Amino acid sequence: MLAQEVLHRLAARNPEAYGSWGPTNLKQALEPYGAEQYKSNGVMVVAHERVQDAIRERFAEDVADVDDEEGPV
Repeated sequence: MLAQEVLHRLAARNPEAYGSWGPTNLKQALEPYGAEQYKSNGVMVVAHERVQDAIRERFAEDVADVDDEEGPV
């Protein structure tokens, strides 16, 4: 999937959070999750599956952080 398409979809979904993002922001957000961008036919792309995996992993981390903040039940 084109990196620019990922940026466009993020901005459409949440303009306040992602509207000002550029390629560097996307790179920094995806790299920790193994979803690095790469060139294909001269344009920057990222594997769709890797983006989905990164979203799921980040969501799981966010849920774990909330659970940690709430303490034991």
